[in-house]
Amino acid sequence: MNNKNNQQKSDLVFQEQIIQLLEKFFDTSFKKDIDGLMHGVKHPTQLMNNRMKQLISPNKQCLPVGIDIPVFIQSKTEPKATVVLLGQDPLRKYKDIDETKVPDYAFIGTPYSIHHTAGLPSATRVYPKLIDCLLADGYNVYLTDVKKYYPSSKKITQEDMDLLVEELNCLEGKRILILSGHRAQEFYKKNENLLSGVRDIPLPHLSGFGPSSKWKKLAGSAKHDAKIEYVMEQINKI
Repeated sequence: MNNKNNQQKSDLVFQEQIIQLLEKFFDTSFKKDIDGLMHGVKHPTQLMNNRMKQLISPNKQCLPVGIDIPVFIQSKTEPKATVVLLGQDPLRKYKDIDETKVPDYAFIGTPYSIHHTAGLPSATRVYPKLIDCLLADGYNVYLTDVKKYYPSSKKITQEDMDLLVEELNCLEGKRILILSGHRAQEFYKKNENLLSGVRDIPLPHLSGFGPSSKWKKLAGSAKHDAKIEYVMEQINKI
C-alpha cells in the first residue's frame, strides 16, 4: 500500500474468540465479510437478518446501517501492553456506500476504517497516525467500538456493555483503554469493576468533531501531531 499511514492488511488480526462473540450477538457469520475486508473491499454487505433489524429498526430513519468488526494489530517487538482505542459506533455515510442497498443491507467495516484508510476525511486521519506511533513504540493496538452497530440510540444498553466487557476480557496482558469521547467514558465508569488489569486514559474525541478548545487546553493545540504527542505521553506514564 502506498500511503505510509495505511496498515498492511496482513498485519490486521480478527481474533477468533472475539469474532465468535460478535457472531453470537448478531446471529450471523462474518467469515465472508472478513475475507472481503482483507481483499480490499471497503464495505462488504450483508443482508440484515431479524436480529440486526431488532437492534437497528428503532433508530434507522433511512440511514445506512453499519457494523464494525474489531481488529488487533501486533507489535513487531516484545509488547509493553495492548492499547485499546475505544470508539463510539460504526458511523456510515451515503457517500461511502452503495445507496441501492441501504434499505435491506448492513455495511461491514472496521473501526476507524483501518483496513481501508485511503480517502479518510482529514479529521479522522489522526487514528492511523496514532496507531503507527503506538506500534513503533512497542505497543499492541486493539480497535473496537462501544456500540457495534449504527444507527443506534445514544443510550448504551446492557447488552452493548455485556458484549464489550466480555470482549475486552478476552485480551491478554496489560491493557490501556483510550476513552475517546463520552460514550467510551460512560461505559468505563459503569463497568470498571468488571475489567481486570485495565488502566484508562479519558480524552476528548480524538477526531476533532468535538470542541477544539478541549484539546488546546490539554495539548496546547488541536492539530493531529499535538494530540498524538499528548496521548503518547499519557500512555508512557502508565
